[in-house]
Amino acid sequence: MGEISKAIVNAGHSLGWSMQPTAPGKISGRLALRAHVAEIDVEHDTRSYSIKYRDSSNLEAKGGLIHSEYNRWIGNLDKAIRSYIQNAGG
Repeated sequence: MGEISKAIVNAGHSLGWSMQPTAPGKISGRLALRAHVAEIDVEHDTRSYSIKYRDSSNLEAKGGLIHSEYNRWIGNLDKAIRSYIQNAGG
């Protein structure tokens, strides 16, 4: 699980996310841009990972909807994580 965890943390950091392992198989992420804040959890094992919304501020999260920038940030993070995993040989 070390390589996946390292790839997630490094990918997040490369995009400005603060990434902190909180438990085995779980990393907490926070991105603050201007007045907007997104908080996520990335759960993973040795073969897969899942990015889950935790909280946000100033992203108009309501009724299952959220500002489109959040989706772009998560898409960029997912792409970066996949790239880091691929480059690590995973």
